[in-house]
Amino acid sequence: MGSAEIDINFLTSLLSQIGEKPLQASIFAKGATCDVWRVQSTNRLFALRVFNGGDRVLDGVVDAFIRSSLSARGCAIVAPILNSETTGQSFEGKRWCLEPFITGSHPRRGALSQQIGRRLGETLAALHELRSVEFGRPLQVHEDCIVGQKSNPFEGVAQRFENPLPELWRDGFDHPLLKALPDLAVATLALLRDVSERVREGETVVCHSDIHERQLICSDNRLAALIDFGDASILDRHWDLGSVYYFHGEANFAAVYDAYSSNTRSAQTCPQLARSFSAAVAMHHSSRSRLPGKSHRLEKATQHIRQLLRVTLP
Repeated sequence: MGSAEIDINFLTSLLSQIGEKPLQASIFAKGATCDVWRVQSTNRLFALRVFNGGDRVLDGVVDAFIRSSLSARGCAIVAPILNSETTGQSFEGKRWCLEPFITGSHPRRGALSQQIGRRLGETLAALHELRSVEFGRPLQVHEDCIVGQKSNPFEGVAQRFENPLPELWRDGFDHPLLKALPDLAVATLALLRDVSERVREGETVVCHSDIHERQLICSDNRLAALIDFGDASILDRHWDLGSVYYFHGEANFAAVYDAYSSNTRSAQTCPQLARSFSAAVAMHHSSRSRLPGKSHRLEKATQHIRQLLRVTLP
């Protein structure tokens, strides 16, 4: 799949199942988990995602269940049309998913319009209403309920995030964010204690967990789709709210939260907790900054903590 061409026989066989015929295909994007192809048929455009494998690839049945369920609720989601799990057909031993090609662009980070923010809040509220049990990465769907792989909430967090909370630090781990902000270490740890107390309660939902601007496709000042559920996990709902706060800032979070709280039946939400969870998201990204080419994440995380504590401290 590293080339700029794809097997036309595979595409023909694939599209024939929905009464279409391929005209042309070109590589659209290449990522850590999948390559995305733009496929033009006789009548419409498709996106074909071919997965490269690895632990971050969400089970295809679970992914299809989540996105189809949300699409049926009228959410801003791209519902899959076919995938390797439902057809039993792989491509060169790899999993794939065919879905409509959504046109649009990504918003600037921290610059969501009110309309986009509200639509995102509504979509997250619907996502969090899906039935789930246990914690961490989804394992399967059983009787319309998404089942996690872990029985302990902190183990579920550890499956998704890298060193976000002190309970997960081992062997005297010295966190890079606390090293970078020694003057704010005590205040930061106080925020993380709030997160740990909440996680310990074990209230969980299905979370997207990574709501940065490139996960949003927008068109004509509206949210066309929240995409890429590859990191979906069963976690406390405030991980999603904290992700919005971390990536998009306080003002944008307020618009998202207003719509979210108006569309959820749960009384278990708190804007202050979302701010605390955004600090845990910052801890995750600063840990990831040690990877090659990711050093910029530490700078973003430290900026967020400084801004966050200016907001929340007297």
